[in-house]
Amino acid sequence: MRILLSYNAADAYLTQALRASIFLSAPGLEFSLSPHPCAASPRPKRVKIRDFDGLLLVAGPRGLTVHQQAEWAAATKRAAHDGKFALLPVLAGRNDPPPEEALKNREWFKAPMVTDRDMICSLVRALETSRSSLPPDGLKFNSRVPLWIWLRNKSKAFAARYRSNHGRQ
Repeated sequence: MRILLSYNAADAYLTQALRASIFLSAPGLEFSLSPHPCAASPRPKRVKIRDFDGLLLVAGPRGLTVHQQAEWAAATKRAAHDGKFALLPVLAGRNDPPPEEALKNREWFKAPMVTDRDMICSLVRALETSRSSLPPDGLKFNSRVPLWIWLRNKSKAFAARYRSNHGRQ
């Protein structure tokens, strides 16, 4: 699965940590960064959304760039035509959703600590399951709740149950 990881260059440290954490949890996911971290040009090179299977939009403390907003608009159009295209906006760090009209009413995956293992596992599951409209086999969920929120809550409940059963804090 090829994912375009769109981020603000001012928040590159958060994005690199997030990318490294995801790689440790799911090495099969292939990420391309936009903008490319080694690009010498101040203007990012345009990427073709059609070359990817999904978009992971990372909004850090510095907010979104115009380039990220353009990538989001293109990805939203693609997702409307292609139901298998994964689209996941992530709030990295402790910040509020961006005020842009197209994004402020959107459900955001919150990642206050981008290296937290449980959060990364939930993010990977949300990214992989956002490609299909069907839930994983044998699981039932309330369809009014976005799937990634349901998965995050299930993983937190499982971790709490595991800790209580094994006497760990």
